[in-house]
Amino acid sequence: MGTYRDAMNEWDELDTFDKIGAASGLNPIAGGNFFGDLLGLGNSKQVDAALASYDKLMDEADSVNTQNLKDLGGYGKMLEDTYGVNAGKYNDALKTFFDSAVYQGKDFNYTGNINDFYSKFANQRAQQAMDAIRGTYGDIMSSEFANAIGAKQQALASEEWEKAYDKLLRDRQMKLSEWQANQANQWNNYNAQQDRYKAAVEAYGNDRNALISGRGDVLSNTINARNANLSTVSDITQARANAELQRQSGNAALLGLAGQVIGAIL
Repeated sequence: MGTYRDAMNEWDELDTFDKIGAASGLNPIAGGNFFGDLLGLGNSKQVDAALASYDKLMDEADSVNTQNLKDLGGYGKMLEDTYGVNAGKYNDALKTFFDSAVYQGKDFNYTGNINDFYSKFANQRAQQAMDAIRGTYGDIMSSEFANAIGAKQQALASEEWEKAYDKLLRDRQMKLSEWQANQANQWNNYNAQQDRYKAAVEAYGNDRNALISGRGDVLSNTINARNANLSTVSDITQARANAELQRQSGNAALLGLAGQVIGAIL
């Protein structure tokens, strides 16, 4: 409740125009404040205190909102620094993975020939066999000699062919084993490279998802912070308006009473 001192302070704070308006009744608000405090019934000081409190709260809300937005901006930059570079490589890694050539194994091609495996000593062994037959039959013109030579040559040819064929098979198997080992090594190298491409895609994909999720958090929190600040500002603005209305309502009631008192004094 106002006091005489409050009224005089209110009067001192008025400029000349407001003093004339208050005294003449042309400015009912200023007059209401003065006479209300003079009679101990005014609420202007309480309203002023409330308004000052609202202004302080508004400043604090603005400060908190500014700090929130600053912190969210810092969080967004941290995400960009941490995940942004790798996330940018995701598409390149994915393209490299999909564009990598499909493994194509080479067909086994064996070029060995049985003639390559005939023993170089085959002729020597044949000559030794012919000499032995000649020593046995003597006359090279006899039918026995001819039959023996024919049989021996056929046996030697079959024997040497089998030996050559066995050597050919062994050589082919050795070449096949070597080819299979090379194919396995090439496949392992190719598979390891594909795993590397895949690991890069997964790693960059994870960083990309983390960045997208983090950006979503920043955006959501920024919107929430702005909405919360807007709600706070709205509430404070409404409260200030209500305080002003209370002052004007109180002044309007007091003006009638003040007029009656002044009329009675005069």
